[in-house]
Amino acid sequence: MSAEPKRQFNFIFSKLVEKSDDLVGLLAYGIYKQEKIHFIERFKTENNDRNPTEEDLKLFHDLSNDRIDQYRQLALNDLAEIQNEVLSERVHDIRIEFERRLKDDLAQAKTSWWAAITQSFLGSVVFTFFLGFLLIILLGAKYGLNRVLEEGVKMLTGT
Repeated sequence: MSAEPKRQFNFIFSKLVEKSDDLVGLLAYGIYKQEKIHFIERFKTENNDRNPTEEDLKLFHDLSNDRIDQYRQLALNDLAEIQNEVLSERVHDIRIEFERRLKDDLAQAKTSWWAAITQSFLGSVVFTFFLGFLLIILLGAKYGLNRVLEEGVKMLTGT
């Protein structure tokens, strides 16, 4: 009866992940696992589909343990890239919403052509009456209000 080789455990998870909510560490561990899978696939391709032994994996584990800081930095880079992408999309969405609201507000604020004509006409009429009233007051101050009104009535009636 042959004894099974003693399985050696790699404690890289505890080196990469500091706490249960350590997102950088969890992502770093995912990067490590992805590299390990690629190592195993390449090993199988190069060794007639033979699975690597514990001894075959030892070199990979030793190298991985030396790359703890690099795994965490790769994870930070990936998170920064994701954050930038999310922020970029959010800024784009905000810009589109702002432009839509601006167009809506401008459309509501813009008066129709007929409303603008009516407004201009009424403004002209009010301004003309104001000038006429101001003229009557000025002439009335100079010649007397009764005399100005009498002359004005004569001009309007033609008598």
